[in-house]
Amino acid sequence: MTVLLPFAIAIAAPAPALTPWGMYLAADVVVKTVMIGLAIASVATWTVLLAKGWELARERRRLLQARALLLDSVQLPDPQVDPRLQEEPVRLLLEAARTELRLSPHGGDPAGVKERVGSRLERIELACARQARRGIGVLASIGAIAPFVGLFGTVWGIMNSFVGIAQSNTTNLAVVAPG
Repeated sequence: MTVLLPFAIAIAAPAPALTPWGMYLAADVVVKTVMIGLAIASVATWTVLLAKGWELARERRRLLQARALLLDSVQLPDPQVDPRLQEEPVRLLLEAARTELRLSPHGGDPAGVKERVGSRLERIELACARQARRGIGVLASIGAIAPFVGLFGTVWGIMNSFVGIAQSNTTNLAVVAPG
């Protein structure tokens, strides 16, 4: 492309740089929007991944400590005695077992008590699993949508490249790459 100055001297306009930043600056606003959106989605994905990894590792460590303590106990321990048993899922499980044992008649059927305790513990386990799944919907949505958004940006950029090629009547890389 040439630019005519008032002095009638033709100066060639500089070709866009073929660096990633130069190509980004030369891209269409739609392609820029797609790239920014994908970058934001990437940051969100990594944030959820790291936060969930840290949360699950912490929970696993706490539950393994509580499990070791429970396996070493002769009877159902009191959560007030050990701080490892005062954490949320372990405390809830112990309270549910204590409540069911208190409500069950003494000398009753041990299999029935075991079933009722198991049912209470299963409900608490399901509630904890629901809480652990928070944020996973974001990962699923981004994972399902991002390839199509990226493909849309790619196709849009290719269409712009073809328009640039048609307008310049040349096929060198400086014309094709910016789109």
